[in-house]
Parts: sequence; structure tokens; C-alpha cells
Amino acid sequence: MAPSDWELFNCSEAYEIDYVVGLYKESQRADVRKYIKDKCADKSIKNATRKDLYDLLEKAGYAKVK
Repeated sequence: MAPSDWELFNCSEAYEIDYVVGLYKESQRADVRKYIKDKCADKSIKNATRKDLYDLLEKAGYAKVK
């Protein structure tokens, strides 16, 4: 079953990037923003769900604020 539009991460929406960045530790936010922008630029997260993105960030070593 394909994810619905609300589940997909949209690289072209700054507020979506800001929201995700805000979920991570203050000390990592600049790096998280760069990581997301790089993944958007190379289209490796095209059609990714938010969960996919969170999983990628976790694998890259970024920790969400609890």
C-alpha cells in the first residue's frame, strides 16, 4: 500500500525541514539540517516517508530529543 501524501516528507517545504530539525538535539540541528538538505539535493529521500527519514537520521547517529 502506497503511503498517503501526509506521510511523505516534502523537501520543497521549509516548514517540514524546520519541524524535523526541531526534533533533534540543539547541538545536532545544524548537522541534521545539512544532512536533510544533502539528501534532498541528491534525491535519495524522494518519496520517503517521515519514518524513513527518521530511520535514516538515526542510522547516521542523530538522536531525537525525548
